[in-house]
Amino acid sequence: MQRRDRTYFALIGDIVGSRQLEARAYWQRQLDEFMDELNITFAPSIASGFVVTLGDEFQALLYDATAIAGLRRELQVRALPFAVRISIGMGQVATDTKEYAVGMDGPAFHRARAGMQHLKRTTDTLHIVTGDDAQDTLLNTIAHLTQLLKSRWTEKQEEIYRLSLQVEKQRGLAEMLNISPSAVSRMLKRMHTADIMAAENVIWRELNRLITEANN
Repeated sequence: MQRRDRTYFALIGDIVGSRQLEARAYWQRQLDEFMDELNITFAPSIASGFVVTLGDEFQALLYDATAIAGLRRELQVRALPFAVRISIGMGQVATDTKEYAVGMDGPAFHRARAGMQHLKRTTDTLHIVTGDDAQDTLLNTIAHLTQLLKSRWTEKQEEIYRLSLQVEKQRGLAEMLNISPSAVSRMLKRMHTADIMAAENVIWRELNRLITEANN
Protein backbone atom coordinates (compact mmCIF):
# COMPACT_ATOMS: atom_id res chain seq x y z
CA MET A 1 0.00 0.00 0.00
CA GLN A 2 1.43 3.36 -1.05
CA ARG A 3 2.09 5.87 1.72
CA ARG A 4 0.44 9.14 0.66
CA ASP A 5 2.78 11.14 2.88
CA ARG A 6 5.97 9.56 1.53
CA THR A 7 8.63 11.84 0.07
CA TYR A 8 10.39 10.87 -3.16
CA PHE A 9 12.89 12.21 -5.67
CA ALA A 10 11.34 12.87 -9.07
CA LEU A 11 14.01 12.88 -11.76
CA ILE A 12 13.64 14.46 -15.18
CA GLY A 13 16.42 14.12 -17.75
CA ASP A 14 16.81 15.85 -21.09
CA ILE A 15 19.29 15.45 -23.97
CA VAL A 16 20.82 18.81 -24.84
CA GLY A 17 20.48 19.76 -28.53
CA SER A 18 18.79 16.48 -29.42
CA ARG A 19 17.13 17.82 -32.56
CA GLN A 20 20.52 18.64 -34.07
CA LEU A 21 21.94 15.17 -33.42
CA GLU A 22 23.08 13.09 -36.34
CA ALA A 23 21.52 9.62 -36.25
CA ARG A 24 18.91 10.89 -33.79
CA ALA A 25 16.79 7.73 -34.13
CA TYR A 26 19.82 5.62 -33.20
CA TRP A 27 20.44 7.62 -30.03
CA GLN A 28 16.77 7.45 -29.09
CA ARG A 29 16.98 3.65 -29.27
CA GLN A 30 20.15 3.76 -27.19
CA LEU A 31 18.32 5.90 -24.63
CA ASP A 32 15.51 3.33 -24.39
CA GLU A 33 18.06 0.58 -23.77
CA PHE A 34 19.87 2.73 -21.19
CA MET A 35 16.62 3.20 -19.29
CA ASP A 36 16.17 -0.58 -19.17
CA GLU A 37 19.71 -1.00 -17.81
CA LEU A 38 19.12 1.60 -15.09
CA ASN A 39 15.87 -0.05 -14.04
CA ILE A 40 17.66 -3.37 -13.56
CA THR A 41 20.84 -2.05 -11.93
CA PHE A 42 19.15 0.30 -9.45
CA ALA A 43 15.85 -1.53 -8.91
CA PRO A 44 15.95 -1.29 -5.06
CA SER A 45 16.12 2.52 -5.28
CA ILE A 46 13.35 2.93 -7.85
CA ALA A 47 9.70 3.58 -6.99
CA SER A 48 8.59 4.07 -10.61
CA GLY A 49 10.96 3.12 -13.38
CA PHE A 50 13.04 5.18 -15.75
CA VAL A 51 11.12 5.77 -18.97
CA VAL A 52 11.48 7.96 -22.06
CA THR A 53 8.59 10.43 -22.16
CA LEU A 54 8.81 13.37 -24.58
CA GLY A 55 11.05 11.93 -27.28
CA ASP A 56 14.37 12.94 -25.75
CA GLU A 57 13.28 13.40 -22.14
CA PHE A 58 13.07 10.71 -19.48
CA GLN A 59 11.69 10.42 -15.97
CA ALA A 60 11.91 8.27 -12.86
CA LEU A 61 10.57 8.34 -9.30
CA LEU A 62 13.14 7.32 -6.72
CA TYR A 63 13.29 6.31 -3.06
CA ASP A 64 16.81 7.68 -2.56
CA ALA A 65 19.81 9.22 -4.35
CA THR A 66 21.54 5.95 -5.28
CA ALA A 67 20.15 5.85 -8.82
CA ILE A 68 20.85 9.57 -9.32
CA ALA A 69 24.52 9.07 -8.50
CA GLY A 70 24.60 5.94 -10.65
CA LEU A 71 23.00 7.70 -13.59
CA ARG A 72 25.49 10.59 -13.39
CA ARG A 73 28.39 8.15 -13.22
CA GLU A 74 27.16 6.15 -16.21
CA LEU A 75 26.73 9.33 -18.24
CA GLN A 76 30.34 10.25 -17.49
CA VAL A 77 31.66 6.78 -18.34
CA ARG A 78 29.94 6.66 -21.72
CA ALA A 79 31.50 8.75 -24.49
CA LEU A 80 28.26 10.38 -25.57
CA PRO A 81 28.16 13.05 -28.31
CA PHE A 82 25.76 15.16 -26.23
CA ALA A 83 25.22 16.45 -22.70
CA VAL A 84 22.29 15.38 -20.52
CA ARG A 85 20.52 17.75 -18.15
CA ILE A 86 19.16 16.22 -14.93
CA SER A 87 16.67 17.92 -12.64
CA ILE A 88 15.74 16.51 -9.24
CA GLY A 89 12.57 17.46 -7.39
CA MET A 90 12.03 16.30 -3.82
CA GLY A 91 8.49 15.97 -2.50
CA GLN A 92 5.36 13.89 -2.39
CA VAL A 93 3.27 12.62 -5.31
CA ALA A 94 -0.46 13.24 -5.64
CA THR A 95 -1.18 10.17 -7.76
CA ASP A 96 -0.61 6.46 -7.26
CA THR A 97 2.89 5.28 -8.14
CA LYS A 98 3.12 3.22 -11.33
CA GLU A 99 5.55 0.72 -12.79
CA TYR A 100 7.08 3.51 -14.88
CA ALA A 101 7.23 7.22 -14.08
CA VAL A 102 4.68 8.48 -16.57
CA GLY A 103 1.21 9.94 -15.97
CA MET A 104 2.09 10.94 -12.42
CA ASP A 105 1.80 14.29 -10.66
CA GLY A 106 2.50 16.09 -7.40
CA PRO A 107 5.03 18.43 -5.75
CA ALA A 108 8.04 16.20 -6.53
CA PHE A 109 7.34 16.39 -10.26
CA HIS A 110 6.42 20.08 -10.14
CA ARG A 111 9.79 20.86 -8.55
CA ALA A 112 11.66 18.67 -11.01
CA ARG A 113 9.94 20.41 -13.92
CA ALA A 114 10.76 23.85 -12.47
CA GLY A 115 14.38 22.74 -12.12
CA MET A 116 14.46 21.63 -15.76
CA GLN A 117 13.18 25.03 -16.88
CA HIS A 118 16.03 26.60 -14.90
CA LEU A 119 18.59 24.28 -16.54
CA LYS A 120 17.39 25.25 -20.01
CA ARG A 121 18.32 28.86 -19.21
CA THR A 122 21.85 27.95 -18.12
CA THR A 123 24.76 25.73 -19.12
CA ASP A 124 24.45 23.61 -15.96
CA THR A 125 23.53 19.93 -16.22
CA LEU A 126 22.28 19.24 -12.68
CA HIS A 127 19.72 21.16 -10.64
CA ILE A 128 18.06 20.20 -7.38
CA VAL A 129 14.84 21.57 -5.88
CA THR A 130 14.03 20.29 -2.39
CA GLY A 131 11.73 23.09 -1.24
CA ASP A 132 14.39 24.46 1.12
CA ASP A 133 15.95 27.48 -0.63
CA ALA A 134 19.09 27.54 1.51
CA GLN A 135 19.69 23.83 1.01
CA ASP A 136 19.07 24.11 -2.71
CA THR A 137 21.55 26.98 -3.04
CA LEU A 138 24.24 24.94 -1.29
CA LEU A 139 23.72 21.79 -3.35
CA ASN A 140 23.39 23.59 -6.67
CA THR A 141 26.48 25.69 -6.00
CA ILE A 142 28.50 22.51 -5.41
CA ALA A 143 27.09 21.02 -8.63
CA HIS A 144 27.90 24.19 -10.58
CA LEU A 145 31.48 24.38 -9.31
CA THR A 146 32.23 20.73 -10.13
CA GLN A 147 30.89 21.27 -13.64
CA LEU A 148 33.02 24.42 -13.96
CA LEU A 149 36.15 22.41 -13.16
CA LYS A 150 35.23 19.74 -15.70
CA SER A 151 34.53 22.35 -18.40
CA ARG A 152 38.22 23.29 -18.35
CA TRP A 153 39.38 19.79 -19.29
CA THR A 154 40.75 18.94 -22.70
CA GLU A 155 39.27 16.04 -24.67
CA LYS A 156 42.21 13.91 -23.55
CA GLN A 157 41.56 14.77 -19.92
CA GLU A 158 37.87 13.91 -20.33
CA GLU A 159 38.88 10.51 -21.70
CA ILE A 160 41.28 9.96 -18.78
CA TYR A 161 38.50 10.76 -16.32
CA ARG A 162 36.14 8.31 -18.03
CA LEU A 163 38.79 5.61 -17.80
CA SER A 164 39.52 6.45 -14.15
CA LEU A 165 35.89 5.71 -13.29
CA GLN A 166 36.23 2.23 -14.76
CA VAL A 167 39.30 1.04 -12.84
CA GLU A 168 39.73 0.59 -9.10
CA LYS A 169 43.38 1.66 -8.79
CA GLN A 170 45.63 4.20 -10.48
CA ARG A 171 48.02 1.40 -11.44
CA GLY A 172 45.34 -0.06 -13.69
CA LEU A 173 44.79 3.34 -15.31
CA ALA A 174 48.55 3.72 -15.79
CA GLU A 175 48.65 0.38 -17.62
CA MET A 176 45.76 1.42 -19.87
CA LEU A 177 47.50 4.71 -20.71
CA ASN A 178 50.98 3.13 -20.90
CA ILE A 179 52.45 5.67 -18.49
CA SER A 180 53.82 5.46 -14.94
CA PRO A 181 51.52 5.48 -11.88
CA SER A 182 53.25 8.66 -10.68
CA ALA A 183 52.42 10.38 -13.99
CA VAL A 184 48.79 9.33 -13.60
CA SER A 185 48.74 10.69 -10.05
CA ARG A 186 50.10 14.07 -11.16
CA MET A 187 47.62 14.22 -14.03
CA LEU A 188 44.60 13.46 -11.87
CA LYS A 189 45.75 15.96 -9.28
CA ARG A 190 45.96 18.72 -11.90
CA MET A 191 42.42 17.79 -12.99
CA HIS A 192 41.13 17.94 -9.37
CA THR A 193 39.40 14.59 -9.86
CA ALA A 194 39.51 13.67 -6.16
CA ASP A 195 38.01 17.05 -5.24
CA ILE A 196 35.27 16.65 -7.84
CA MET A 197 34.34 13.15 -6.69
CA ALA A 198 34.33 14.23 -3.05
CA ALA A 199 32.10 17.21 -3.83
CA GLU A 200 29.65 15.10 -5.82
CA ASN A 201 29.52 12.55 -3.00
CA VAL A 202 28.55 15.38 -0.64
CA ILE A 203 25.53 16.04 -2.86
CA TRP A 204 24.40 12.39 -2.86
CA ARG A 205 24.93 11.98 0.89
CA GLU A 206 23.02 15.15 1.66
CA LEU A 207 20.12 14.13 -0.57
CA ASN A 208 19.96 10.76 1.17
CA ARG A 209 20.01 12.47 4.56
CA LEU A 210 17.21 14.83 3.57
CA ILE A 211 14.91 12.14 2.22
CA THR A 212 15.57 9.83 5.18
CA GLU A 213 14.63 12.63 7.59
CA ALA A 214 11.54 13.50 5.54
CA ASN A 215 10.27 9.91 5.73
CA ASN A 216 10.92 9.38 9.46
